[in-house]
Amino acid sequence: SWAEVAFEGIRRDLHNIKAFAPIQFNGEYDAMRFPTVVRASLSNGEEIPEIGQAGYYFDSRHKRLCRAQFSYRLMRRAHFKDQCDAVMNNVSRVRFSYFKPKTDTSEAGWGSSWEAAEPPIAVKVEVNYDERTVGKIRPQVLLVHVPLAAQR
Repeated sequence: SWAEVAFEGIRRDLHNIKAFAPIQFNGEYDAMRFPTVVRASLSNGEEIPEIGQAGYYFDSRHKRLCRAQFSYRLMRRAHFKDQCDAVMNNVSRVRFSYFKPKTDTSEAGWGSSWEAAEPPIAVKVEVNYDERTVGKIRPQVLLVHVPLAAQR
């Protein structure tokens, strides 16, 4: 299904998060952004790998789950939600949740937001979409352990 294809891309992206201090992992209930290596275009049309930001967000207007990416040098001029490479269409709801570790002042658990230099331990993605072949809304859930989080 389309959800499996989209989830595989999300899983691959979360497994490729890179530690880069100027870019934090920023997670909201309907979007997340993180530092990673992206393909950047040079003026001559050549593409090179470069540190940047990638992520996903829910475009409620067009009912789709989008992926966006920018190289670090373009981030000041670019707006994350102005770029959409649709990874899933006919989406009615997307929710991201972030698993935080236990600290001296709080218990471990799921939250609807995350903003820190280090990523959360895990990310949960919940998507409701209309699979045209079935004709009804299908909920799908993906749970991804974020490997970089273990390096705390």
